[in-house]
Formats: sequence, C-alpha cells, structure tokens
Amino acid sequence: MSTDRNSSDILTAKEVESIVQWGARLPAEMRIDLLPARGDGLTAEIAEFANTLAMLVPRVKIRRDEEADSARPGLRLVPNLVFHAAPRGTELPVFLDAAAMVAAQAAPSLSDDQRQVIEAIDVPAQLELYVSAHCPFCPVMTRRLIDLALASEQLLVAVIDAGLFAEEARSREIRSVPTLVLDDGLRWTGDAGLDEILPALGTRDPALLGPSVFRRMLDGGAAAELAAMMAGAGRIFPAFVDLLVHERWSVRLGAMVTAETLAEEAPAVAADLAPELMARYRSRSVAVRGDVLQVLGMVGGPELIDAVEAMTRDEAHADLREAADEAIASLREKLSSRT
Repeated sequence: MSTDRNSSDILTAKEVESIVQWGARLPAEMRIDLLPARGDGLTAEIAEFANTLAMLVPRVKIRRDEEADSARPGLRLVPNLVFHAAPRGTELPVFLDAAAMVAAQAAPSLSDDQRQVIEAIDVPAQLELYVSAHCPFCPVMTRRLIDLALASEQLLVAVIDAGLFAEEARSREIRSVPTLVLDDGLRWTGDAGLDEILPALGTRDPALLGPSVFRRMLDGGAAAELAAMMAGAGRIFPAFVDLLVHERWSVRLGAMVTAETLAEEAPAVAADLAPELMARYRSRSVAVRGDVLQVLGMVGGPELIDAVEAMTRDEAHADLREAADEAIASLREKLSSRT
C-alpha cells in the first residue's frame, strides 16, 4: 500500500465517539508524554491530538517533556514505546488499546516460546514501524510491536506515520506500509510475524547499533550496563562516541558516566576513546570541548600528555584552559602512580 496520506486536522465524529467510549472503560489514570522536536512544525498536529485526547478523557494527563530532545515529535506511552503520529483512522484503535494496556499494566499476548526468546535478548534493539492511517494491514503489525515493547524494555519501539513524516520516509526509501526497520538496517515490508522477527533480535552486533539505542539505555539509567557491553566486546561502539560529543549536556552526562565506569573496569578499552575524541575536538562548542578534556583525563594514560598539551596550547577560553590543566594533571598523576 502506498504511503500517501489524506491529511486532516480534526478528528471525525466517529473517532471522537470511540475515544469517549474508550475513556469510559479506562481502568486507571495514565500519563502520556508529548515529545517535542525543536524547529519541527509537526509538533503542533501531534500536540493538538494529545490535547484533544486529554479534553475528551480527563483521566489522561499530558506532560510535555522538554528534556526529551527527540528526533521527531511523538506520544510516549512508556519509555520504550513512542507513537510518532497523531493516531487516526486504522491506527487510532491500536493506539487506544496500547494506552489501555499500559494503564492496566496488562501482559502482552505472547506464546511461551516467544517469551523465552525475548527474555534471552541482551542487546537493545531499535524497531521502527512505518504505518499509515489508511492502511488496513498496519494495525496487525503495530499490535505485534506493542506486545514486544511491553514484553521487554530492551526493545525500543517507534510507530511512525509515514504520511506525516513523508520526507523522512522518502529519504529512507519507505515505499509501502507497513515497513519495519531494525536498527536502521534489516527491514520487513508487509505482514511479518513475530516468529520471523524475533530470531533477528538475538543475532546482532551491538557495535552496529545507532546512537538512539544507546541514548535510551542511558536515559533509563543503564550507564553501567553499556560500559559492561563495551568491556565484554573489547571495543568502543562507534555510536557511543557521538553521545560524548553531543551538544546536549544531559546526553553527554550519561555518556561520561559510562566512560568513567569503563575506565575503571576496562581501562585498555576506555583508552581507545582518546583518538576518537581528539579527532572531533576542534569542531565542537566550548562546552563540549571542556567535557571532552575531562573524559580524556579519565580514560587516557601518561602517553597522552604531550598530545593534549599540543591540542589545547592555543585555547584562550578560561574554562577550557582550566579543563585542559585538570586533564593534564590527571594524566600526570597516572604517570606518578606507575613509578
């Protein structure tokens, strides 16, 4: 089915009535997070849906999460399940069912074999499902992905309206819906069963994961787990470096905690961060450069002293001079501890 979308800013009378009836059955008060995307006009359409939902169903509370720094605006039901859509048409009942399951803390409908496979997944997976409000086949796939998200926090599910995000869909060559993309690589188009999807989730190399997967781990307080993954693999995951030089402080903070933990548990692996960070140093803002210097002091060894001195010799900013001095002092302290 094509991804064309007949846009409408107003819910139909039938959709309004279905929301009201759903609200009457809602088992408990629930919160939905509205994720804004800076500079993205699509936020208004999704926010309008969220506000209408809260108006029709007082037990639904909408919270605008300004700290989310989301790549797309969306509605987050739980930390690992986000609808990047203003759910309408065939997708509205699926969204409402998912919200009701979250409110009721209901268990997903999975077989024992499927649960066993899911419990064995130890590498986070980003699952992005492109759908359309007019697609008759999309709700089945959406329900399957919702079950996965509610079964494991390791499975990060995003349901994306391919018509609302048409430019993104074109750039990723999403030509029909439903299309499911795993970690920005493997994809399924059309009706894919869980018994086809699940085996792919347990055979992935974490080094190939994108920064969004690691960000969600850090947002969930899993800095130690991420450090352990890299220590176990004996290498730095490339996308992790992106988080250490991210312009947003809250993102860098989680990554820095991971780097510090890695330096304590696997110093030889942590040391491999140094050349990657130094290569990106000049292109970053003052705040990022200051944190890069702090990380270099944590993960580097005495052999890095000359390189850090040369890299920061021309820094005029007082904060950077102080950060450079502290990093070099930390590296010199490691030299003295070896003698």
